[in-house]
Amino acid sequence: MKKVSELIKPFICVILGALLLLFYLNWLSGQGATLGIGITAVILSVYYLTVGVLGVVLGDKMDKTAKRILDLVSVSLFPLFLFALILISVVAIQTAEEEEIRLMMGPTGWVIAILSMVGSLTFVGFFIVASLVNVKWLQRLCLLFASVFVLVLATNVLFDVYGNPILLGSINLIQIAIYACYTYMMFNVLLKPQKAKEE
Repeated sequence: MKKVSELIKPFICVILGALLLLFYLNWLSGQGATLGIGITAVILSVYYLTVGVLGVVLGDKMDKTAKRILDLVSVSLFPLFLFALILISVVAIQTAEEEEIRLMMGPTGWVIAILSMVGSLTFVGFFIVASLVNVKWLQRLCLLFASVFVLVLATNVLFDVYGNPILLGSINLIQIAIYACYTYMMFNVLLKPQKAKEE
């Protein structure tokens, strides 16, 4: 299993970028918010593809500072994208002309939406600070909020935007694959051995 993990590791950004591209490419045929999300997702996917290809081609030859910056950006971008996606979805529901669409979003939907947005931003904030300051207790807090973000991803798989549980046959396997790739990449960056000082 460890050998498989080591084999996949250099290509995880390429896989993530390819899945994002295929998942959101059809959104470019939409209008308004759908088109905006599609364009953003395609740009994000191109970024991950580029970073992945650079990582595979350069390998250990990549400058360490450049590698740290790319890791920082790569881990931060996806939660920010998820935050924007959920915010736009909630706004679209609340501004819908049909009243019944607005009423479909129940308390569970609101709790999940708020948890997702707050969890995404909190994780990104702590991750950036922990990466720059390099203090052990901050790194532990960052791991805690990373786990909360994984919970956010899980709730977005198991519940729809209205807060209704998703049936087994309706679960999106591509979405799960995207989240799994990102989670693997995120913890791979977070768990890198670092010399941090106690404070």
